[in-house]
Amino acid sequence: MQESLNCRTTGKTSSARAGDAASGARTTRTLLASMALLAGAAGAQPLQGLEPLAHEFEAAPVMAQPDLGDTALAPRLHVEIGRSPTRAAFALDISGGVAHGWALLQLRDEGGACSSQLVRLDGSGAARLLRLDHRAGGPLEVTCTLPSHASELGLLTTQVLSTTVPSADAMIAQSRALLGYGAPTSPFAALGSSAGPASGVVITEIMKDPAAVADSAGEWFEVRNLGPTPIDLSGWSIRDSSSNGHTIPATAGVVLPPRSYFVFGINASASLNGGVTVGYKYSSFTLGNGADDIQLYDATGALVDAVAYDDGVLWPDTPGKSLSLQRALVDVTSNDDGANWCDALSPLSAGSTDNGTPRWANNVCP
Repeated sequence: MQESLNCRTTGKTSSARAGDAASGARTTRTLLASMALLAGAAGAQPLQGLEPLAHEFEAAPVMAQPDLGDTALAPRLHVEIGRSPTRAAFALDISGGVAHGWALLQLRDEGGACSSQLVRLDGSGAARLLRLDHRAGGPLEVTCTLPSHASELGLLTTQVLSTTVPSADAMIAQSRALLGYGAPTSPFAALGSSAGPASGVVITEIMKDPAAVADSAGEWFEVRNLGPTPIDLSGWSIRDSSSNGHTIPATAGVVLPPRSYFVFGINASASLNGGVTVGYKYSSFTLGNGADDIQLYDATGALVDAVAYDDGVLWPDTPGKSLSLQRALVDVTSNDDGANWCDALSPLSAGSTDNGTPRWANNVCP
């Protein structure tokens, strides 16, 4: 699953023939520099708080070649929403532009104030920009003017892409809803509570994107029983905010020992799942490589714990490395914040190329 807001694309073809990568980059730079000057004359200011990050797209051949076919990325502007109950953030992903070229990004708030910035694209014609401190009280309208190459005709085409970024309050409210804040059966005493219970079951580690084996064999997540007594998991259920869900039958006889770690997995065979000892094998439940969530309910239907992660905005997101909760912050509120998680540092087992610490205390995050 992926939480996304995609743009509509319209194209206008210029009369310039697509040349080599350097020529395309020069053409794009000239075009967008002119646009930036016009925007500046209209009172636009440089964007604040947008930081360029390493792109998340595979390198593609130079898009100026007319015979690339499906290998060329289609022009696209994508908004990835950060997930946190206390702060708002988002990423803007641009793809399908001219290799090593430029794009013009403009943001306009409800009051009409507009800011603009030239964005340098990488070798695949893509870029990611991150705003970690989103405070807008209303939605932001985003427009990206993106020169790209039409693969069939070899013409330089200007695509105008647009989308909307939700307000900061809307982002935070959505994250809180996914985590169960304010719900009668939630483990949180009240909306915005900063201290979880001293005992209970806490989600501590998530392998959403194994690299050594397929997702269908190697996904798992870990919990810890903080209490001094064993917990019978009969009737407990694993869900997310979509249609994924699994209930543990009474016949399974699954018991979570006191003060210990326990692993739920999609495959119980260590020879097939990457070398993980799984305590209980679930079905009808998967972990999205993008934004997703895990909700754990007891037999009465009360929410025990929930984690809602995003696609690399506020949360770690490295294939082959589990999301690992800081070992000193194992409680049901600390694990809501992606800042308290990191990529696992230790190999799953001797010779494994994937990292994780299932059934053991997590690494100390850097």
